[in-house]
Amino acid sequence: MVQATWMRRIRGNTFPKSERLTSKEAFDHIFSKGESLRSGPFRIRFAFIDKEESAIKTAFAVPKRLQKRAVDRNSIKRRMREAYRLNRHPLYERLLEKGVTLGMIIVYTSPTVPDSSEVREKIMLLLKRLEEEVFPTSKKNTNEED
Repeated sequence: MVQATWMRRIRGNTFPKSERLTSKEAFDHIFSKGESLRSGPFRIRFAFIDKEESAIKTAFAVPKRLQKRAVDRNSIKRRMREAYRLNRHPLYERLLEKGVTLGMIIVYTSPTVPDSSEVREKIMLLLKRLEEEVFPTSKKNTNEED
């Protein structure tokens, strides 16, 4: 386990298959029992899932009813993955420390195609809010120690 964590940290800013949420059971669990957060045109559904090889399992979705063209849906998902990949590390490290696995689905909910800067900004904000939601007492404890 220690070696796997070490190897994961060396890879840096990659988004390996081990971090992709693909299980139908996990999707059903997240949508039925998970919580939800919003930031701009993004909604994130999340729930703790059975311990997996990775601390985070993530999926990205752009509904066909909002984006008719596949090229637009794929472009938005590509931008979402890139923003997530670059900003997930604080949450990922905290989950590794706790030894739990968080499953999440990030959904784009607007009929317009966003630019990359908007996607980066909103995903970063969403991940910070998610970290505060998942670890609510840790912020209070660090403030009390100061």
